[in-house]
Amino acid sequence: GFTTGAAVHVFSSQLPALFGLKSPKVQGAWKIPKFYIKIFKTLPNVNFMSITIAFTSIILLYTAKQLNEKYKKKIRVIVPCELLLIII
Repeated sequence: GFTTGAAVHVFSSQLPALFGLKSPKVQGAWKIPKFYIKIFKTLPNVNFMSITIAFTSIILLYTAKQLNEKYKKKIRVIVPCELLLIII
């Protein structure tokens, strides 16, 4: 329902930034499918450095979350990976 729609909206709004593309303007009915068709048509213009940074950041955040949960009792301090990622 609503949560899934919100997730699709957030994902769709972040997708052009992930690929280093300008967000295509779409109006009218069937907005989401038209949006994704325009995104897929512009994939040859992808900025590969943007993709590399994005996927490296996603992997780093996921790994840090898993390690923080696994070693929470031993370390007693949660590593602020999000903050470190912004600084880098």
